[in-house]
Amino acid sequence: MAATRRYQSLRSFDNLPELPSGYPLMFAIALTPPLWYAVMDKRVVDWADGDFSRLNVLPPRLASLSNRYAPV
Repeated sequence: MAATRRYQSLRSFDNLPELPSGYPLMFAIALTPPLWYAVMDKRVVDWADGDFSRLNVLPPRLASLSNRYAPV
């Protein structure tokens, strides 16, 4: 069970999503929400393979994401 693993024994898998940078830079980016969304929105949509039903976001935000990143 992964929830009981110690941090030092956690494993990495190739097919899992990753943050675009290390923790210090991501913490700094998270302090400015517009910057966070600019960096992460496209990555989240790519992770979901364009299937917006897999994204857990508020409906108005979902409409904005689908308008911006939906395949043409």
